[in-house]
Amino acid sequence: MKSYVAGLATALVIPALAALGGAFAVYAGYDDAPGGVLIGFALIAGAAVLSLGAARRNR
Repeated sequence: MKSYVAGLATALVIPALAALGGAFAVYAGYDDAPGGVLIGFALIAGAAVLSLGAARRNR
């Protein structure tokens, strides 16, 4: 049961993190904050790294 909960949390958190990063980058672009855009892209890149790590663990 613990692995099911961990897998479900991973499946929900990673896309949410990427969506949050995208929203942050768009909002910062409208607000003309270059540091905010960088943080948004860093969140997206972090979500990509986490998803690759999760995929490697499930092999």
